[in-house]
Amino acid sequence: MGLVASGVQTRAFGMQRVVDVRGVTVLWHPRAVCACLVLGAVIVGCALLLLTQGSMKLSVTEVGQALAHPGADSRDRLVVWGIRLPMIVTGLATGMALGAAGMLFQTLSRNALGSPEIIGLVSGAAFGAVVGITLLQTTGWRTSLAAVAGCALAAGLAYALAPRGSGFINRLVLIGLGLSACYGAATTLLLTRINPDIAIAGQVWLVGTLNARQWTHAVPAVAAAVVCLPVAWVLVRHLRVMELGDALCAGLGVRIPRVTAAVTVVGVVLTGAAIASTGPISFISLAAPQIARRLTGQQVVPVTTAALTGAVLLLVPQCIVHLAPAGYQAPVGVATSVVGGLYLIFFILRSKR
Repeated sequence: MGLVASGVQTRAFGMQRVVDVRGVTVLWHPRAVCACLVLGAVIVGCALLLLTQGSMKLSVTEVGQALAHPGADSRDRLVVWGIRLPMIVTGLATGMALGAAGMLFQTLSRNALGSPEIIGLVSGAAFGAVVGITLLQTTGWRTSLAAVAGCALAAGLAYALAPRGSGFINRLVLIGLGLSACYGAATTLLLTRINPDIAIAGQVWLVGTLNARQWTHAVPAVAAAVVCLPVAWVLVRHLRVMELGDALCAGLGVRIPRVTAAVTVVGVVLTGAAIASTGPISFISLAAPQIARRLTGQQVVPVTTAALTGAVLLLVPQCIVHLAPAGYQAPVGVATSVVGGLYLIFFILRSKR
């Protein structure tokens, strides 16, 4: 069925819609659009909660005045621009990066467990960052480079050690779990062998937190999201074709090795930059694509939906720990680890039914 008005023609194909606007064809999914709107509303609500609540409560009017006058010398301006806004921006960018990275790797591996944390990329990025912080005394973007390098090394080892052929994906997941254990042991060994004063900085970073974030912490995740998410959006079109099988991909001119390499590079950069901004954050890249898949009803999840789901999964726990009574607050990485562990158990038990 088509609908024509002012040069706009709309056709329905199942749950999808194809819109032709003066010769430009756009494919969109109403359910995915609704999911993005709901997720965006949740993010806005979390941001307002984090801006107004805390040890010093602010009204919405006070927050608005502080945002409108960033150069003003006031207590509200310091709290909003110097403490809470960097925390929110860092959490938003980190969650989006991890959600999109998880979607790319799970779609590429065609396995719901093929997320960066399961195949060892998060542990590799953490090891690289700790090496940079403790041995090379890196800060800022240099720590980000160290995290990305560690993530790239982990990805290279995982793909190199997994034998090709039947069962490659299952072996990749198992090898990734082994590499995660090795990276964790290497990180612990490094922290116990260096100067304790230097080791403290690495141990604090390994907790994974959004507390005490400054604008310098937000830069890696924001830069990776701005650069890589549009690229991921383009790559998803090729991933949809790859779902049809290698033979059809070859007939359609899709070069699988190039697409695989591009997806891996984008996923590694997103994961490494996110970990460099906050420290290791579990659960996000594993659960966000699966939740987004249920929200949209699509096998290949749109990048925007996966990214926004990742942001929600990080900001909601941050709101919970942010509002906890004094003495009971915990880093958000601890909260996501607990939830992620329970989710993984649930996923495994559910898959056996």
